[in-house]
Amino acid sequence: ELDNGDPGNCNDGNVDAWLLSDPPMTFCQSECTIGWTTPGEYVEYDFESVVSMTVQVTARVASFSSKVFRMELVGEEGADSGDINTPGQGWSAFEARTWVVDVSSGMHTLRVWFTDGSMNLCSVSVNEV
Repeated sequence: ELDNGDPGNCNDGNVDAWLLSDPPMTFCQSECTIGWTTPGEYVEYDFESVVSMTVQVTARVASFSSKVFRMELVGEEGADSGDINTPGQGWSAFEARTWVVDVSSGMHTLRVWFTDGSMNLCSVSVNEV
């Protein structure tokens, strides 16, 4: 969804995003960041686990002031991070926020909810603990 009519310079037309420069690009492990988020918006990422395991989900986020977001595995009861605060140190001051969760083997959909909006998300990773 294009929130402000400005799709940025790094997107597919479905999200507001723009190109990062260093050092955020190196930290984020991405060339782009999602921004201009509004309360209640979300993005989803699919991943597969070949066996049941514990994973750490890492979201790299930034915001001008502290905001709240949450992560969940769609359709999986109890798989919700609860509220997570962004660092609130500036639009390009990305920090990692993590959530540890058990997953079964198979496909999963990770949803990142922008509870408060007004935050940037530059990357998400899922790694076995």
